[in-house]
Amino acid sequence: MIRDRGMKKWQGMMLPEHVRLLRKRRENLTKIRCPELDEQKLIIKFGVMADLILIEVPSQE
Repeated sequence: MIRDRGMKKWQGMMLPEHVRLLRKRRENLTKIRCPELDEQKLIIKFGVMADLILIEVPSQE
């Protein structure tokens, strides 16, 4: 049976700079990006939040 070295035989061909850039790219691809909201959507969102803050919560007595 042939014993293959797997990735070990290819790691020598990867420069440290390439490995570093690949890791950074993988991190950037997995980051969760916040959606960009325009001014009108922000006003609507803050208006809804303000309404929710002003709503009176009935006490549970």
